[in-house]
Amino acid sequence: MLIDVVLNRNILTTNHKHIAFCTNLEGWGQGYHISDQIQSKYWPDLFREGRRTGDAISYTAENYTFHAMFTHSHSFANHNLNLATDIKNGLDSLLVAKGRIIAMQMYMDSGDGNVWKILRAVVRSKHKIVLYIN
Repeated sequence: MLIDVVLNRNILTTNHKHIAFCTNLEGWGQGYHISDQIQSKYWPDLFREGRRTGDAISYTAENYTFHAMFTHSHSFANHNLNLATDIKNGLDSLLVAKGRIIAMQMYMDSGDGNVWKILRAVVRSKHKIVLYIN
């Protein structure tokens, strides 16, 4: 359930303790993606072998719980036709106490209509989501 939208602000400055983000299996974030920042500062083994599209995993460090949802792969040109479903299922699988808010990162350059798929998934999620859009 979408409860707020925050534009052009670094999600790592949020007051919310849960931070969710979509990423690829390989960890290719072009240096600006939130997964690059989280991996380098908080979660060094984020991109270890064995992850699959659709996986959602969590890690706690320095007062945050990070939730990574592996939604696509560059290595086999997976554009993930099930993106909205994978994100909604990923969000709904997160062990977050009822009523707690999850801050979620989304980039406007997601391409291929993915922005609308991501928004649809967030709106349909059982969790309260504040969407950070850059």
